[in-house]
Amino acid sequence: MKATVHVTKALSDGSRLRVIAALAEHAQLCVCQLTEMLQLATPTVSRHMSVLQNARLVHSRRDGRWVFYRISDSFPPLLLQWIRSSLTESEEIAKDRENLKSILACELRDLCRNQKRRRPRNQKPPCAHCAAKGQGRLNCPGSPTLEKRPGKLPNHDHF
Repeated sequence: MKATVHVTKALSDGSRLRVIAALAEHAQLCVCQLTEMLQLATPTVSRHMSVLQNARLVHSRRDGRWVFYRISDSFPPLLLQWIRSSLTESEEIAKDRENLKSILACELRDLCRNQKRRRPRNQKPPCAHCAAKGQGRLNCPGSPTLEKRPGKLPNHDHF
């Protein structure tokens, strides 16, 4: 029963489902490709991948400085089939497919270099709320890392 709970918790996140859908269509993808597709910070993507790997749903392989992921051989086939068929009509998955076409056309070295250039070292990535909406706002009042001020309501439309 613990394994089933672990797997269902791992699949309870939209970003992780997007990763599974992408990996189901591609033999393997690098972290930088997944980062570009999800438009999340690399540490966030790595955390998502760690959750999937701990649930034995994906397998990683290091090749020099690159880490590649693929669907694990132990991924329950009926579950993977159900996920694929359930997400076929998803607009978000369709956008990911289109984005992956251009992402896969890039050299990994260039893709990684461009990701590092877009965000200066001292700049924090957007909070999860803003990143999920593609807004990319920095220092969002909804970020759990920022101190909450009593009586002040965030001016974001997602609160």
